[in-house]
Amino acid sequence: MDATYLLSCDGHTAVIEAAAASGLHLTPAVDHSACTATTAGTGQLICAAIDARARHVLLGVGGSATTDGGAGALAAIGAAGGLRGARITVQCDVETPFEQAAAVYSPQTGALPATVDRLAQRLDNQARILPHDPRGVPKAGAAGGLSGGLWAQYDADLVSGINYMLDEQDFDALLAGVAAVITGEGRLDPQTLQGKVIHGVCARRAHRYPRLGHRREIRPHPGPGTAPWPRRRHRSRRPISSARRRRPHHAGHPQPTPHRRTIIRDNPPS
Repeated sequence: MDATYLLSCDGHTAVIEAAAASGLHLTPAVDHSACTATTAGTGQLICAAIDARARHVLLGVGGSATTDGGAGALAAIGAAGGLRGARITVQCDVETPFEQAAAVYSPQTGALPATVDRLAQRLDNQARILPHDPRGVPKAGAAGGLSGGLWAQYDADLVSGINYMLDEQDFDALLAGVAAVITGEGRLDPQTLQGKVIHGVCARRAHRYPRLGHRREIRPHPGPGTAPWPRRRHRSRRPISSARRRRPHHAGHPQPTPHRRTIIRDNPPS
């Protein structure tokens, strides 16, 4: 399996998407996969970036198929000699604490109720042996506890992904003089208000402006995902799951047609 990451021009910062190696698109949503899916590939990507002399790893953790509390990633990093002076910033899009990761996310990966309970117990057992207890820590449950595992073992910084990106773009200054703000998300659900893009945008000065939210929902389809950063490529030595991965789409077999819904919230400035 191939996965990619972005290395900054100065070589000091690596940008990694956990879903590139541990994502929902890489494993079928069945009960067995919910138990066997691992973050080992994400750990290997982190090690590859550190091997390339990155000193700061920005890790985005949306779209993960795992609920292993980061155990696979921690094992991969440990086997490679640790972070070797590098630091990790985990960009989270939820506030879920570590102990709630199984209940919130594993059903999305096909876990049945009994499996959800088993995964929750596995996370609890893991929390007890980590150097720091991630239970009760906001954002520690992101990506099935991957963020909490990295925080507990390697003191990773857990930050709001949308706020981090808005600050990098000087978003507040960009709002000056605008008439409206257009934002969007793949799906609107209760998690939207827990740190997703729309929530992050609206929590800023954007609440003073009319907002148009665009929702794009695409039916699940087989095939590998396309990572947006092709400059560095690393081959994972370990599959995300022992379950057979779905066949990719081939020429002549088009992707399913997306279904779009546009929601307008007209809130004039007060």
